[in-house]
Amino acid sequence: MKNMFTILLLFFGLNFMFSQSPCDTIEDYRRFDFWLGEWEVFSDGNKIAESSITLTKGNCGIIENYNPFNNAGGSSISYFDAADKKWKQEWVANGHVSHYVEPNHYTEGEMQLVAKHIDQKGNEFWLRMIYYYDKKQDSVRQLMERSTDNGVTWQKVFDGLYKRKTAN
Repeated sequence: MKNMFTILLLFFGLNFMFSQSPCDTIEDYRRFDFWLGEWEVFSDGNKIAESSITLTKGNCGIIENYNPFNNAGGSSISYFDAADKKWKQEWVANGHVSHYVEPNHYTEGEMQLVAKHIDQKGNEFWLRMIYYYDKKQDSVRQLMERSTDNGVTWQKVFDGLYKRKTAN
């Protein structure tokens, strides 16, 4: 009977130990959780897309499937890179991949990601996404800006408001 109790204790203890992801308990992995959910996306007051944002298996990353009404959309995986201590995002859309990285310092928004791009003429430009979470409204504003002068000045490219879908 004593051996059976020991075996059960060991089984349930190991099962619990291996069922919880380390990403569940480390705060840095949870910094983008405000963006999780099913969303309707608006720009200039018009509904332009729907977006589904979920955790990856193991809860160490976030997957977005962005479905606009006027084109093919895209998907991203965002994750915290423990080695660099930064969030990163790989965005795939229309045959292109963008590699976004959290900047070292920022004062706007709950999250920022920047990516360097090269246009068809070989000119370098930067894109910056800033995420503002409004807990009271349960919405996320995603502001995308473009810079052609290494981030000295920025021009708005996209200003979207993610409104959480409500259960019907």
